[in-house]
Amino acid sequence: MPANHLHLIINHVPVIGSMFAMVVLAVGVLSGKVNVLKIALWSFVAVGLAAAAAYLTGEPAEHAIEGLYGVSETMLEAHEDFAMWALILAGLSGLVAVVGLLRYRLKKSVSSSLLILLIITGILTSAVMGWTALEGGKIRRPELRETASIELNQAPATPAESAITT
Repeated sequence: MPANHLHLIINHVPVIGSMFAMVVLAVGVLSGKVNVLKIALWSFVAVGLAAAAAYLTGEPAEHAIEGLYGVSETMLEAHEDFAMWALILAGLSGLVAVVGLLRYRLKKSVSSSLLILLIITGILTSAVMGWTALEGGKIRRPELRETASIELNQAPATPAESAITT
């Protein structure tokens, strides 16, 4: 499987997973149900692992599309920079979740301060994951770029330009 295809498959998991984990965490905190909290904690661990997989497939994917028409080094670098922060935050959320799982196993409870920390890191992870996905989408999706409305509404200057697709 080409590296860029593998990256596109994997990178959706931490983006959607971080939002899923936040929803489950909110339900667990509001309902007070321990089993729901445990699912949230395991979800954050899974998101951290999926973020690592997405990050590790990013560099080979970059090499696979560098030099293609419409691919900008600036867009690739912006995506890569946000991906690093997304990985760090997802890893931090995953580590906090592991502490929560260990604490539950040892003490049969998770402290409110740990849950607050997980809520904060989870919100940051979800936000940065979303932004990373947007930056990644801009690489091959011109309608996501800031100048997309101008680019998409302009007629090609020559017949040859109308044959070029991105």
